[in-house]
Amino acid sequence: MAVCAAASAATMPAVRMKVVDAADASPLAGAFVLFQASAREGTLTGHGGRGALLFAAEAVSGPDGEFRIPAQEFKAMPFFLNTNYENAMMVVFKPGYGVLVLHNERTLAPQLRDMTRWERNEATVKLARAAGDADTNHAVHWAALYAGFAIPDCAWTRIPRFLVAVDRAVEEWNRRRSSLADRELSFRQEMSPLQLLLRNEAWAMQQGCASPRAFFEPYLH
Repeated sequence: MAVCAAASAATMPAVRMKVVDAADASPLAGAFVLFQASAREGTLTGHGGRGALLFAAEAVSGPDGEFRIPAQEFKAMPFFLNTNYENAMMVVFKPGYGVLVLHNERTLAPQLRDMTRWERNEATVKLARAAGDADTNHAVHWAALYAGFAIPDCAWTRIPRFLVAVDRAVEEWNRRRSSLADRELSFRQEMSPLQLLLRNEAWAMQQGCASPRAFFEPYLH
């Protein structure tokens, strides 16, 4: 039994990286990092199938721009018959900057061995300042979209700082968008995954999660 349990588990080792300003290479503190990986159930046609979040974790860069994400243990085969893995990905988000989305890129069809290494470990990545309202909207939109992927399976309890940072950025964008001169941008209302979660408190608790309102209270005050 112990052998079976060990065979069904896998680990993404700890990740350490650094974030700098793309303009002058100065360290960037306060960059919020979301690190996650997913898989899909294989089907006879090769399309569709259920999805599963293998792991989700967060970090915030320090004064030296560095951040560390501890090792992530996950279920190696979340589906009984066939598991199709999706490359691990990382989102780096800091208000005032563009969003950076990174993926493992060794192969388009990753195997389990590809889920146990992060190709950019120990790397330094660059964030460019948002050049205008369009860049700001792009960053907020994609940070919110990727944060929403971690809502199922109570994974939101593992990324509270990222969700709160995105929530505040969404609130700020929606507050000021109507005053923008660009008419198209002024209609781009964004949705906060955190607010969606809070509005669906009963659903979250039915999934066996903690109360979202109680959980996030220390982060929102």
